[in-house]
This record gives sequence, structure tokens and C-alpha cells, in this order.
Amino acid sequence: MLASMAYTVSRWSVQYDGKSDHGPMPDQGQHGFHALHRLYETADGWLFVYVPDRDVGRFAELLDVAIVDDDRFADESSRRRHDTELVATIGDALGERSADEWEELLVGAGLGCVRADGIDH
Repeated sequence: MLASMAYTVSRWSVQYDGKSDHGPMPDQGQHGFHALHRLYETADGWLFVYVPDRDVGRFAELLDVAIVDDDRFADESSRRRHDTELVATIGDALGERSADEWEELLVGAGLGCVRADGIDH
């Protein structure tokens, strides 16, 4: 397990002078890389969402938010430029239901999503 994890995070853990590509970095709160690849707080816990750009329309429809009709979120580059606003828009919608409800709905629609809390140790 340690070897697998070391390989997975090697892009960030191996540092040296002159290294130019650190790859994508998580946001300051360590919730994810951008609005469509991050953790969100729901009504009762946390949910990890990964939505490829090709699935944004379906995701928006399921959340009942006007993402694709909003010029700030109309395409991938616009979404990246307005990431903070998109995080807020998605976060507001996901806050309306439980993590389990969202997981069932989104996974049932073929979108990447998983409840990210509630592990009983």
C-alpha cells in the first residue's frame, strides 16, 4: 500500500531544483483541483464529485442549476476562470440533499461521485 501511494503522489512528493511541472495543485482548503473534481459538503456529510467536461450538461441538469446557460461556465476555459463562482453554485445545490441521495442519483446517471465520510473505524 505504501508503494502504491508513493507512486500516486510522486508528482508532488519528488522535488528538486529546476523542476518545472508540479501538475495541478489542490485548492487552499485541499478539497480538490477545481469545481468539477473536488469534495463538497452536503446536508449531512461530504461528497466527492468528478465530472468530465463532456458530462457537465447532464450534471447541471441533475443538480437543477443553470451552468451551461451561464456565460461564466459555458465552456471548459470559462469554468476554470470562474472556478470560485462555480464551486459556490455547485456547493449550494449539493447542500440541499444528503450525501447518500446525491451519490445514488449521480452514480445512477453514470457520473463519478462517492460519499467521502462516514467510515466507521
